[in-house]
Amino acid sequence: MSWLNRQPGGSIPKPNRRAIVSVARRAGRRPGGLSPGLLPFNCAEVQFGAPKPWSRNQVKQMVPLETPAAIVALDDDALTADEALLRLNNAHATELSYLNLEEMRALVAGAFVAARMAAADAFIIAFDETADYDSPNFLWFRNRFERFVYIDRICVDPARRGQGIARRLYTHVFERARAAGAGRVVCEINAEPPNPVSDAFHAALGFEEVGSAFLSGRDKRVRYFERRI
Repeated sequence: MSWLNRQPGGSIPKPNRRAIVSVARRAGRRPGGLSPGLLPFNCAEVQFGAPKPWSRNQVKQMVPLETPAAIVALDDDALTADEALLRLNNAHATELSYLNLEEMRALVAGAFVAARMAAADAFIIAFDETADYDSPNFLWFRNRFERFVYIDRICVDPARRGQGIARRLYTHVFERARAAGAGRVVCEINAEPPNPVSDAFHAALGFEEVGSAFLSGRDKRVRYFERRI
């Protein structure tokens, strides 16, 4: 939760012991607690025992209504506790390839970056050139580049698309790859069947095509891309 210690036009007076603080979050959840003199984002009403409570419009002018979720590690504990991310992957098996729980756990264990947003809004898995990974797409890059970070899969819950989540996850990988001195981030995009949305997304992020291949075992053609970092 994010906090704010100012109100429009001045500072919030420190409440006394009898101060009444009532917070109704837009999402319908109650915060766990409130520190003196601090207000949470998303509050709809705040009252400090004053004759008139703040109006909803005053509060809306103070702060944004939503705070972006944090990017956190996707680890074995998260997969074991809740298989929602596995279900999200398999709901898009055409683009990502189907996995069972053990296969996804193995990917996460060997990843250079494995990250998620919220509980299961989205996830990304990427490998560096040292990974023990037999994907033909990964091997295509390893046969050509000494250093790289390969984005194996990214998936965003359809209900959360259009909110910049995929871009944030890619940016997270870029930062990690740059810190490691990888030099480039790479990926593949389906050419047959085509994926114009992915084409546009990667072009906007600065990816450039560096090759293509036909995967006979999967009956599809892919194009390979890189972004120098």
